[in-house]
Amino acid sequence: MHFLASLSKPKTAARSHFLAALLDYCMNKVLIIALLLCVNIGMAQEMQDLEAVLTEAEQLFSARKFTETLAFLQNRHSDFEQADSATYARFLGSLGRTYFQIGKYQEAIQSYLEALKIREKVLGKEHPTYAMTLDNLGVLHSRMGDFAQTEKFLLEAKTIRGNVLGIDNPAYMRTLDNLAVLYTRMGDFSQAETYYLEIKNIREELLGKENHDYSTTVNNLGVLYTRMGDYNKAITILLDAKEIRELVLDREHPDYATTLMNLGLAYRNMGDYYQAEKYYLEVKTIREKVLGKEHPDYAVFLINMGMLYGYLGDYQRMETYYLEAKVIREKILGTEHPEYANSLNVLGELYSHTGDFSRAETLLLEAKSIREKIFGREHPEYATSLNNLGLLYNRMGDYSRAETYHLEAKNIRQNILGMENPYFASSLNNLGMLYLRMGDYAKAETYLLEAKIIRQKTLGQIHPSYANSLNNLGVLYLLTEDFSQAQAMKTEADSLTWLQVENNFSFISERQRALFWDANKDRLEMTYFHVFTNPTPEITAHAYDNALFTKGLLMRTTNGIRDAIHSSGDDELIAQYEQLGSVRRSISALQSAASPNHSMIATLETRADSLDKALTVASAAFRDFSQDVAMRWSDVRDVLNEDEAAIDFVHFRFFDKNRATDTVFYAAMVMKNNGTDAACHVSTTPVWIPLFNENSLQTLVSRPNYDVEEHIAALYAGAKGDSLYMLCSGIICVIK
Repeated sequence: MHFLASLSKPKTAARSHFLAALLDYCMNKVLIIALLLCVNIGMAQEMQDLEAVLTEAEQLFSARKFTETLAFLQNRHSDFEQADSATYARFLGSLGRTYFQIGKYQEAIQSYLEALKIREKVLGKEHPTYAMTLDNLGVLHSRMGDFAQTEKFLLEAKTIRGNVLGIDNPAYMRTLDNLAVLYTRMGDFSQAETYYLEIKNIREELLGKENHDYSTTVNNLGVLYTRMGDYNKAITILLDAKEIRELVLDREHPDYATTLMNLGLAYRNMGDYYQAEKYYLEVKTIREKVLGKEHPDYAVFLINMGMLYGYLGDYQRMETYYLEAKVIREKILGTEHPEYANSLNVLGELYSHTGDFSRAETLLLEAKSIREKIFGREHPEYATSLNNLGLLYNRMGDYSRAETYHLEAKNIRQNILGMENPYFASSLNNLGMLYLRMGDYAKAETYLLEAKIIRQKTLGQIHPSYANSLNNLGVLYLLTEDFSQAQAMKTEADSLTWLQVENNFSFISERQRALFWDANKDRLEMTYFHVFTNPTPEITAHAYDNALFTKGLLMRTTNGIRDAIHSSGDDELIAQYEQLGSVRRSISALQSAASPNHSMIATLETRADSLDKALTVASAAFRDFSQDVAMRWSDVRDVLNEDEAAIDFVHFRFFDKNRATDTVFYAAMVMKNNGTDAACHVSTTPVWIPLFNENSLQTLVSRPNYDVEEHIAALYAGAKGDSLYMLCSGIICVIK
């Protein structure tokens, strides 16, 4: 026992050491496992924290709080740099799209490129997420005006998505959408149409027509046809999109409002300002209610509404809308955002057009500076700034500086948009008019003819820009004494002007009719200058038609509407007319106050315009409108007896190279229906008889003891038929 006991002692000690070592080993293992568990738990918690950051950033972004989103993400940048690659790439994607929204495009590109590099390494180049990053880079480069890079990124994304996801996948169709937008911006309308039609067919087959995504494709196709100048087709398609969106969304959804805005734009470009205003006002109601009056999309509405009133010649209201949009964009987006630069640009255009050159120059130069900083010098919007500065300096008579800006704008547009693009045509037209002012008629003709051809091809022959080209060429050929060409251009241009005026004059208010007429009268007045320069029977007959059109138009005046309303027997209509009178008296009282309430005046003017339009449309005064303006010189001739003459007196300003001067001339156009008068050479077409300029008339009537009214009464007393004409002829001879 003692022996055994003595032997067991060391064994027990060894066992103890073994057990102690084992315990120590196990404890270390437990500690390591516990430590690993803690690390994993910590990493999991950190991942949850980072996910929470991305979720919160998404919520801020969705609420369009882009500045707050950017600050929030930037504060956590270092945390994400320590995260795994996939999470950091997601962070960079969120950062990139936020930079995009606030107009920091270079920073956005850097974020997306870094994310692309990570995803290529981690996921490979055939992964949908890699393709998504390519798509985002394509959209960003499109906004930057780098169309070559845009096409490269989007085509690669299209290939990956088509191969991996299939052509019926929504992501693949989004890339096709972005390609179509790209080709639309580049002016490659045929390629854009191809993509839109492909998307439309796929979505119609997979989703049916009563689907939001399908309606988006239809909407975008309508926008394309508007850009192409095919307005009837655009309107048909956009009305389809409107009907679908009204069904699958509701009448207050932002996308429904977008389709209404696009319809308004199509009608505006078509010259149907009544329909344009109707849709724009509905957009106003929706966006004001759903988004509020401090939202960037509401500012877009204001810009479009302002442009509409500019087309109507209502520059005061145009300015009001533009200024409101500028305030919103400055507050929400900041002063280094493309949309803020757009506000500066359109205001500068307005002031340039209305002769406030100093204010125009300040705004246009600031817009140019912002666009150069954001986009660089090879971008369509930078070219727009150059173009508008060129127009400004042309109006100011600084032809050298105007030429520099116009040539740079033309070259940028040619490089980026191509030579069959309406914006490129605009640059050609503006250069042509500049060279016309400079007296370089050969250069002017080259540019103006090329602009006309492009506009005819891309916009169509009823577009206002095409009519503008015709008018400009008419002036050029008049100055170069190519009277046959001048007449052909002018008569076609006038027919388009008549169409535009006729389509819009009968729905707008009295105040807007006056403004619209002021905005359009120069083009019609120029016709008399054509006759003054070269009075052929053909252009004189056209001028007589012009005079009849003008008189038929202006016959529908306030008195005509008033008389029609009071004789209608419609108590409700009469009450509305009386209400209009009350509102106008209130406006007059407010305007006469020592401290006019401009806000209230503006509100009442809007109310007065609305009432006036409704009364105009409802009254009988415009029911025979088309008959009044359709009368031509031959209609007048055919109702005259052989011993009668019809005389139209007209006055017009002398034009100096397409610009009206302050010199006013008077003339008579005489129509008879008895062949040729040997004494006065009156033919069966109207005869143009120049009278005098206004200064001569003022000299005549300002003589001492000269009673103008008495002389007029004596002039016409007892005059009938030929005697009236001969009496006028005698006076002409005396003045000559």
